[in-house]
Amino acid sequence: MSRNIIKLNEDYGLSCDDMNIILMERKVNKDAKSKNFGSEYYINIGYYGNIESLLKNLVNKRIMLEVSENDTLEALVSSVERYISLLYTDVAEVVKELRKSV
Repeated sequence: MSRNIIKLNEDYGLSCDDMNIILMERKVNKDAKSKNFGSEYYINIGYYGNIESLLKNLVNKRIMLEVSENDTLEALVSSVERYISLLYTDVAEVVKELRKSV
């Protein structure tokens, strides 16, 4: 079954079915022996009933990544706040488009 996937950023994409918003992670085939070597594909990593739940998961993932890259709490909070602001707007628009196609 082919489904419409909308890229959020270089790491994640969104899709949906009748009941869920589906968060997908982008992967690249690294098997040099495969005929699809180097091709991009997505795997499902979460199913959400609303945008808020999806955003909470993405923000938690971002915090985990940012903790190792920031040396102060203030820098971490600032980085995550920027991410949240951009992400919420992008996700809301993507979900509207996906719901139109279902």
